[in-house]
Amino acid sequence: MNQHDHTALPAEIEERLQGHPPGARQRIAHLWQALGAAEDAPPAAPDTDAAWADLQARLSPAPPTPATGRAAAPAADRAPVRARPARRHATGRATGRTAGLALLALAMLAGLWGWTRPVTVTVPPGTRHHLDLPDGSRVELNSGSRLTYRRGFASLPGRPAEERRVSLHGEAFFDVVPDGRPFVVETFNARIDVLGTRFNVRAWPGPAQPETRVTLEEGRVRLTDPAGTSALVLSEPGQTARLAATGPAPVPAPVPAVPLPDALAWRQGGFVMNREPTPAVLAEVQRRFGVRIEVDDALTLADSTSLTYWRAAPVETVLHDFCLAQGCRYRRTSQGFRLIPAEPPLFSPDRR
Repeated sequence: MNQHDHTALPAEIEERLQGHPPGARQRIAHLWQALGAAEDAPPAAPDTDAAWADLQARLSPAPPTPATGRAAAPAADRAPVRARPARRHATGRATGRTAGLALLALAMLAGLWGWTRPVTVTVPPGTRHHLDLPDGSRVELNSGSRLTYRRGFASLPGRPAEERRVSLHGEAFFDVVPDGRPFVVETFNARIDVLGTRFNVRAWPGPAQPETRVTLEEGRVRLTDPAGTSALVLSEPGQTARLAATGPAPVPAPVPAVPLPDALAWRQGGFVMNREPTPAVLAEVQRRFGVRIEVDDALTLADSTSLTYWRAAPVETVLHDFCLAQGCRYRRTSQGFRLIPAEPPLFSPDRR
């Protein structure tokens, strides 16, 4: 009779399960019990008398035949003795079962580790990407942007997180569905809280224009500084707020209302920059078209630039208009374009 307890887990398995939810321990305990019940019943005791007689017959030499002097062959009608399987040792069975359950526990740990890793979506320069989030919300990412969020918006499989949190690097338009949990967008220097709304977030940490800018299409959002000490609520369509990354204690501040077609033109492939810092405009051109733009050391550019395209335009069209506004010209390079000073007029004083 098997004296092992199929319901109790070995100590090594109990140690591996410490720190995991009780449900995981219960499932493995059930599997352990099922494996114990399915073990083969021990075989019947061998027939020692028959085995001894057979062994003696095999070891005793047969008498030689009168004609040849050779040993006679064994009797043809001798019944062969069936080999019986060796009895498996209970300790060996338990060891194999323990190893199997240890592998199962490691597989479960690997699955939990994979689940806890965040999902990251990166959009290459020159493209845009539509994304459905686990709660049904939709996101449209602009060129060069990156979005990170917890898999399934859950802390563990089957256990929803208290809030739906995403991290944004770049620009994205959010269409958030309400489900009772706060929806939070984190950028490099700000936090945006919503419950159900449509809004645009632009957050580039680079040196050109390091700020987070939020434009509301509908609903209600709250822009908060990282310390949570100051906040600004947007509740009217077209309202825009910004949080700069420079200064001793930057706080969210309103900016003049931006026409929604201007703020959202990038979703149709457009390009609208209204009196933006020139370095920020050039950085946006590089991201949008996936090219490198160099500025000649001899060229001096104005501080701000305005460009408006409601639909997609070729990069050379954008650079042509940029140079018209800045009084420069461009030429192709192996990696993109280079802005250079404009040639002086043919009859300018410099050509006399």
